[in-house]
Amino acid sequence: MRTLLICFSLFAFSFSLAAQTDSGFTNKAEATNLKVNNQKDGKWCEEQDEQWGKFYQLIVYKLGKAQGIARKYDAKGNLRVVDFYTNGVPDGTEKIYGEKGNLQYEIPYVAGKENGIEKVYGEHGNVLYEIPFKDDKIVGVEKVYYDGGQLFYEVPYTNGNMDGVQKGYLGNGKEKFETTYSNGKAGATKTFDDNGNEVKQ
Repeated sequence: MRTLLICFSLFAFSFSLAAQTDSGFTNKAEATNLKVNNQKDGKWCEEQDEQWGKFYQLIVYKLGKAQGIARKYDAKGNLRVVDFYTNGVPDGTEKIYGEKGNLQYEIPYVAGKENGIEKVYGEHGNVLYEIPFKDDKIVGVEKVYYDGGQLFYEVPYTNGNMDGVQKGYLGNGKEKFETTYSNGKAGATKTFDDNGNEVKQ
């Protein structure tokens, strides 16, 4: 009985430790920047120069591979990016924030490739773009919205290329134009007046 309790306690401790590691960390002071067998291991703080300034990333490694949640902060200490990793590859929804903490982008990854609906947000939290991805290529209907939430235009994609009828809309929901695409090449276009009537060319 005692042996069983010891084994259960060790399992619970290991599970708890793994959960803490996968959730990452938020305090730079916790970073050890250690290597095991010349591979990054444990909690790391990495300084990075991005095109928009200096950042530091708090990330956890297991034998050289990023694991769990990684957080990137700007020079002022503001959280700007949250990434998710499994065995060194992106695996989860990356979130990118503005200087004021507002969510700007959500980019879904599965096993290192973009899969799912990428979303771009306005400063008030409204969705501006919805872009469907499958294995790093746009597949499905991309949608773009006005600031007020009304649909601005939509266009279907096949294997990363515009393929189908792109439709644009006025703020009142009435259709403004249609353009037919085939494998990325634009074809015939129709336009409509404010009342939805086709304008003859």
